[in-house]
Amino acid sequence: MNCCSAPADDGKKKKEGSPRAPPPGSKPPGRGSPSTSPKVSPRMEAALKGGNTEQPKKADPPAPPVTKETPAPPKAEEANMAAKPAPKGGAPPPPPPPPPPAGFMENLMKKSGQGKNDGSAARAALFADIAKGTDITKGLRKVSDSDKRHKNRAEGEVGKATDFAELERKKAARQEELEKKKRAGYSSAAVKEPKLALEGKLWKIENQLGTKLDRKNDVLKDCDMKQSIALDGCENYVLEVENKINMISISNCKNVGIMVKNDVVASIEVSRGEKIEVLAGGKLPSFILDRSNEVMLYTNEKSRDVEITSCACTCVNVTFSDETGGPDADPIERPVPEQFVTRIVTGADGHPKLETGPMEHAG
Repeated sequence: MNCCSAPADDGKKKKEGSPRAPPPGSKPPGRGSPSTSPKVSPRMEAALKGGNTEQPKKADPPAPPVTKETPAPPKAEEANMAAKPAPKGGAPPPPPPPPPPAGFMENLMKKSGQGKNDGSAARAALFADIAKGTDITKGLRKVSDSDKRHKNRAEGEVGKATDFAELERKKAARQEELEKKKRAGYSSAAVKEPKLALEGKLWKIENQLGTKLDRKNDVLKDCDMKQSIALDGCENYVLEVENKINMISISNCKNVGIMVKNDVVASIEVSRGEKIEVLAGGKLPSFILDRSNEVMLYTNEKSRDVEITSCACTCVNVTFSDETGGPDADPIERPVPEQFVTRIVTGADGHPKLETGPMEHAG
């Protein structure tokens, strides 16, 4: 009986141990999915039935013995405090240090070896005044109105302070002294002799020097329309020309005025001049400027047809009469253009060329 039942038991065990076939339509167990096993633990059965799936907590290992070589583990409270994040606003600032004890500076100076004769008393007094704070102003004396200068000025003093004419005279005298030193070069040998003479058909006027307050003035009467005038190296100078003249040339001059009461046959030329004034009382065909600054041209009805040519010049102005305003109308002053616009255009022959005109500002 026992011999026949042994094989049946083995077949039953094999049948029980064989895996169950999956139901039709279900996916075979893949990676990560629980596989069917013949033996199910009680914990797994509880998980399948919807019970508590928490894993049992493992017992903490015993703490190692504290020795001199191994430090003691931190306590739970200290670990929790270290794990807490810092507040968002940051840690509060530390409290300020306490003030130094009384007599600290005196003791410090004594230790450094400074004696009483080295100003220790003055320094001690200074620190004592600083320690007073706002009470230090209690020792100031109030200034009465009788001690205030701006309230006790005499009438003469006020007049002297507002006398700008005296200041202008001093300024002009100082400027004249500087100009004399500049012209002389701190040596009398550097001063050139003034010249006003007729050489052939050319009047040479050179090195005529005046001052800003008292400009030198000459009148040229013995000239005719076949002669010319050449001014060179003049400063603070005025020249009056009464008769007709062929041409006037002005070069290397500063603060010079030319008054032409009659006609000019050819032109008036200004080269490397500064603060030049020209009054054309008669006809003036051409007015040529080259590398000059602050040039003023006065015209009238006879000379308003003048042709002005300028090159590398600044602050050039022209004054002319207003015929539409009547005889009592104020003259009109206009600047000569200094900015120009150049364009490449196609000419009438079909070839490109440059076209230049003055800059026009809107408004």
